[in-house]
Amino acid sequence: MFSRILVLFPLVAFAVANPLVARSDISALQQDFSAMEKTVADIQNACDQFKSTPTQTNAMRFAAATQDLDNEIKKAIPDVPDEVVSDADGQTICTTLKDFFPKVLSALDCLISAKGSFATAGVPDSAVCSVTNNLNGDNSEFIGRLDAACPDSAKGCAQDLTDQIVAKAAEVKKAYC
Repeated sequence: MFSRILVLFPLVAFAVANPLVARSDISALQQDFSAMEKTVADIQNACDQFKSTPTQTNAMRFAAATQDLDNEIKKAIPDVPDEVVSDADGQTICTTLKDFFPKVLSALDCLISAKGSFATAGVPDSAVCSVTNNLNGDNSEFIGRLDAACPDSAKGCAQDLTDQIVAKAAEVKKAYC
């Protein structure tokens, strides 16, 4: 019995040491997405409140929540693995994006629909443009790193979802910039 274990040991050691056996640690990235999801909900709430009561104070709450999201994206950038993740982790990322991105799209729709509220509150389009440009720049870097880390099995899913975000961000830019 002991000799059978010894015979299997080199095979197990080879499999563990083999760089073709993909491994990754995306737990920090999953925590980042969880934090970002909460902040996107805060942005949505702040936007809804701002649209119902368009004041400078509510505009500042909205801007602060957007800045919080920008900070969380900056924090998440180094948590994206430098190498391509395993297929299983790629699918986990894809599932996470499928859950997360519709909420982001909804918040961006709210931002677009709040254009009149910003005008009512005396907030110039250039101020909104500045906030969204900062967010967009960090988001582009994050999405680029995420795309590079996704295995081929998850690239299609990730690309489809990021294309939707890029398209919606272009609508925001058209509205305010």
